[in-house]
Amino acid sequence: QALSEALQARGIPAFMGAKLKPWYLTLLLSVPVCALEAATQGSRGLDGMLIEAAADRGLPVRALEPYDTVLRLFDDMSAGDKIEMVTSTPAIEARSEDMGATLATAYFAGESRLVWEFMQVQSRQLPGQTPETVAEEFAQMDRAMISGRNRAWVPIIEEAAARGPVLVAFGALHLSGEAGVLNLLAKRGFAITPLAP
Repeated sequence: QALSEALQARGIPAFMGAKLKPWYLTLLLSVPVCALEAATQGSRGLDGMLIEAAADRGLPVRALEPYDTVLRLFDDMSAGDKIEMVTSTPAIEARSEDMGATLATAYFAGESRLVWEFMQVQSRQLPGQTPETVAEEFAQMDRAMISGRNRAWVPIIEEAAARGPVLVAFGALHLSGEAGVLNLLAKRGFAITPLAP
């Protein structure tokens, strides 16, 4: 019932939701209703704006990975993990807009790692979760969705940088940590200098 109500708030009938894969439902429900409304009103998102700006200047654009990489990662998850993802999502539905605002504030304040820590704190408060299960789930998510991809991107970034100045854009969770893109590049000899906002 909670899942049906969350879908209805996004204009998706329950019978249509039943046809979607659990990981897709999780992604869909992780976006607050207000953000979906903005997207339907023509908001392109930061990635779209960057691509448009590059095209306007005649600059080449290259992807860090195939477009379906994340989709394949989700598809490779076990059925139990997928069901766990989608059943835990409605538990935070009432707080999704507040969480979205908190995460955006941390990001624009240059505290992107707080986003990851905040998500773990919130997850430990969900019904049936323990600190141990949350730690394992986040470690698994990090390996699959963040650090593994970071390592795969570094050679692509190096190759592009060898040809001249390059702008690389990706999600904030890929920035920090031992296996963050910045640290991996620093280990390869890049000088990392933060820019003031």
